[in-house]
Amino acid sequence: MKSVIITLLMFFYFSLHSFDAQAQVYKRICVIGSSTSWGYFNGMYPRDSGYAFKLSKYYQSLGLIDTLYNIASNGSDPYFGMPSSYTPPPGRDAPDPRFNITRAVNFNPKPDVIIVNYPSNHYDYFTASEVLACLQTIKDSANIKGIVCYITTSQPRDNFNAGERQNLLVLRDSILNRFGEFALNFYDPIVKNPEMIIRPEYSLGDGVHTNPAGQTVLENVVIDKNILLSVLPVNFISVTGASNTGSVKIEWSINGAENNDRFAIQRSNNGINFINIGEVIYSVGKTTFQYTDLNPSVGINYYRIVRLGADNRRTISKIISVNFKSNPIANIFFDNNSKKLHLHFFQGNSSKPATIQIFDQAGNVVLKRTIFENTGDDYQISLVNLPREIYSILLTVGNQKITKNIMN
Repeated sequence: MKSVIITLLMFFYFSLHSFDAQAQVYKRICVIGSSTSWGYFNGMYPRDSGYAFKLSKYYQSLGLIDTLYNIASNGSDPYFGMPSSYTPPPGRDAPDPRFNITRAVNFNPKPDVIIVNYPSNHYDYFTASEVLACLQTIKDSANIKGIVCYITTSQPRDNFNAGERQNLLVLRDSILNRFGEFALNFYDPIVKNPEMIIRPEYSLGDGVHTNPAGQTVLENVVIDKNILLSVLPVNFISVTGASNTGSVKIEWSINGAENNDRFAIQRSNNGINFINIGEVIYSVGKTTFQYTDLNPSVGINYYRIVRLGADNRRTISKIISVNFKSNPIANIFFDNNSKKLHLHFFQGNSSKPATIQIFDQAGNVVLKRTIFENTGDDYQISLVNLPREIYSILLTVGNQKITKNIMN
């Protein structure tokens, strides 16, 4: 595989520069993260046995890069890498300006590609949602500066208990799902299953780190991804959401897309597991889009936008949360003595039709009526002529619905 990659990279390189040997453009890579990227071997091996340094030597031997910025730091977690302006929640570390994304994007000359590698530190008590939120912010900070950014997955760790090792596996899946083409799988090639620990041939022996052979495996994961040939993904400049009467409106803006791109709108009730709820097709020249969720859940709804390109790349926006509070449009009450159905409207709009439908137990519509509701109005519908049984009431006003069962 590596020989094939070398051939392809050299082909692209010499194709780009065959017309002007003096106009060589070199790329720069920056790595931020913890001890795996720093090159920690507990003094048993030289630091340049780490994957980042091996990767640098490999690309330099092909003339494809001239600089590796390695600002990884032992013991770091994603909060260390957050932008310098970020204020962490209680109990979490503040960004470290010596090793964070703010420093990474401000190197001069700036890097073309950034690799973010926070594989396991403090993941025995960090939640998946907070880790993903940090990684997304770090990636967004790179993309908005025109820098391609790759996020590595979690890695197996021997000195975690079974439940904590399972959390690392869940986080691997979450990162692969969230970052798609811009995720680097550092978990699968070095894990020993079913124990979910580091494979013995790749273990440094401390329960945390890999040896040089394991680092070579990680190097090859990056090489196989062709990170230097990547195109900067669509950048989501902003994503906002607002709760309306009976719906949630989502808006987002981008810095450009291809003619055949489309956007999937996804919703979650926990900020981790998302489902598609709609799709918007890209319009040429348009930079702002919107979508209305007509069926939000009462309470906190999480949303994100996924750009789906013809090149099969997926770019995922940050996650936003919207608190949807159900605002009842009416109260439905049945007076069994008078056999009258009462509709009392809380929100009024004389130009908006309200449709009342009554279904029998067989699902047949036995009564349907359209009225124009006004705030405070109390409509009465006599059901005295309907046979005695249980009926289902459906009241619809715009995109809002109320249901109720009654015994006539």
